[in-house]
Amino acid sequence: MTGTDSDGTPVAIAGVSLINTGDSRVEDAERRIDELATASEGPLRASSVSFVVIEDEYKEFTETGMMPLIGLAFLLITALILLFMRTISDLLLTLAGLFISIIWIIGAEGWMGPGGLGITGPPNSLTSMVPIIIIGLTVDYAIQAVSHYREQRVAGLPVVAAVRVGLQNVTIPLVLAAMTTIASLLASLFSPIGMVGDFGIISGLGIGLSLIVMLTLLPAARTIIDRRRESRGTLPPARPISTALPGIEKTAEFLGRAVTRRPAPYIIVVTAVTVALGFAATGLKSEYSIRDLLPRGWECAGGPEHARYSRRRVYGNDQCPRHG
Repeated sequence: MTGTDSDGTPVAIAGVSLINTGDSRVEDAERRIDELATASEGPLRASSVSFVVIEDEYKEFTETGMMPLIGLAFLLITALILLFMRTISDLLLTLAGLFISIIWIIGAEGWMGPGGLGITGPPNSLTSMVPIIIIGLTVDYAIQAVSHYREQRVAGLPVVAAVRVGLQNVTIPLVLAAMTTIASLLASLFSPIGMVGDFGIISGLGIGLSLIVMLTLLPAARTIIDRRRESRGTLPPARPISTALPGIEKTAEFLGRAVTRRPAPYIIVVTAVTVALGFAATGLKSEYSIRDLLPRGWECAGGPEHARYSRRRVYGNDQCPRHG
């Protein structure tokens, strides 16, 4: 089929239908066609449109694009932990717990995936976000455990007793909170979209595993380190987490007094904000485009100047997901 583009450029398009052999030969052939079209030096510009090539680009960006995000999350978390806890040992123990939790999660995903039990599918764009989510939750578990331990130390308990009482106070609330979160995530199993269900399984499993790590590794290591310091007489006094940020303790006290003294205004304000935001939510409209699933930086085959007709066929307009 031949024709002329909107800017006068002659365009020709040919369709090639490959017989589905039930194996990877068709996909290999499509990749080879794309390689030949890309390597063509003229005199005509050639490009190919193949969903296999698009999927390959998508998988590559999904698999390789998360490492920088995880690294950035670790850097931000490191700064915040150091700000809140103010001790190198707690920082290193928390980071060690994060690293172990991520290893457990990725290993569990492989165990649950096609190469293992086959309960979930291969990694996708949703499950690749699980480590980022787990990093935030795991740090919360660590802060809770350290905070309760330090509170008992400030109250005058020795190290072993402080660890025991702290765990007794923090374990049940954290376990209940984790169970409710896991239950809400597992509700995604009822979704007809497989990748959504996989996300629920992997993220729920990750929350449970990270909680186990932080409720065992951190208190155990803290006990060994502080018990030795205590026996040598070099154990420094505990610093409550509540004093980590200047003014936060006074702000919490003020809020507690204000809410208990006059609770009605706070209920009215929350209700008013809820009504306003609920009304604003009625203007939202759901849209779907295949471009939303493509990675940033993806280029149309053959470049933006020579693939307009193909883009119309695939996307319905002349726009690339992103021009190079």
